[in-house]
Amino acid sequence: MIQPAQLYTTELKVKFWEIAYEDKYMFANDGYIDDYKPSDSTWNGHEFVSVDKENNLLGYIRYYINQRTNNCSGLCVTNFGDSITFARDLFKIIDDIFCKYKFNKLKYGVFIGNPIEKTYDKLTKKYGGRVIGIAEKDSKLLDGNYYDYKSYEIHREDYLKNRKKHM
Repeated sequence: MIQPAQLYTTELKVKFWEIAYEDKYMFANDGYIDDYKPSDSTWNGHEFVSVDKENNLLGYIRYYINQRTNNCSGLCVTNFGDSITFARDLFKIIDDIFCKYKFNKLKYGVFIGNPIEKTYDKLTKKYGGRVIGIAEKDSKLLDGNYYDYKSYEIHREDYLKNRKKHM
């Protein structure tokens, strides 16, 4: 179930510190973390959590909004477990970006080597998006190595056209 992240500030602070030094999450937090501070407005971005029936955190999803261009960027997806509910909530949020809020474009990226990279490749292709570039040796992560960063984009018109094919 999707909820505004602002309602789970305390839980998110704890969860982000719990995973701060775990190798499994080095791609999610870039190896560095600040205390979680929720946005106090939905003008520049949206933040959500996915929770189960017992109100346990399954994951966190955030993206930024550029009101001038009507585009979204900086999609941040942190899965705190392996939950089908979280995956469904993520796809609902992506669908809302284009169908509910009618944003023009979604830009996002992944560090090459992150296990989720193949899923992002499939999602991007499925909805008519494209890889827009790779920044070589873009960031040093928790393991001390530098990683390339792959950037993607999906346009609303392509998403809507391909969404119909997959319904």
